[in-house]
Amino acid sequence: MTKAMGVLFAGLMLVGCATTNQVMQEDQYASFARSLYGINHCSESGRLPPDVTAKGINILKNKINTYQYYPERLKAFVELKASEGNVPSDSDCNQLAVIIHGQSQANATYNQPIQNYQINQPINTVCNRIGTQTMCTTY
Repeated sequence: MTKAMGVLFAGLMLVGCATTNQVMQEDQYASFARSLYGINHCSESGRLPPDVTAKGINILKNKINTYQYYPERLKAFVELKASEGNVPSDSDCNQLAVIIHGQSQANATYNQPIQNYQINQPINTVCNRIGTQTMCTTY
């Protein structure tokens, strides 16, 4: 189960690889269902903190929403996965938490605004007063 869960959770790391509005295929339904089931089961059993659960679900929803899909179909795949009886181990849940944290940090880094770096050069300002008027030049 550990090896299978590792493969399933690897899908979490693939943010941004899908073309917008691509139609979700059968294997993608199954993959997302396994990931959602794993997150939910680890959370419900207390092996995944609520904040990590929320981040994981958010990451998955963002990825899922890049596809055209039927929510009812995805729900059916999740229910099918739950009925199979394969329960994620403690190791699977820990691995999932690490992947979620990593993806969350990668997303935060990616979404940071690009900073405009300037070379700090000395700025000189010279002002001349002619009558009541002051004219300044900065170089």
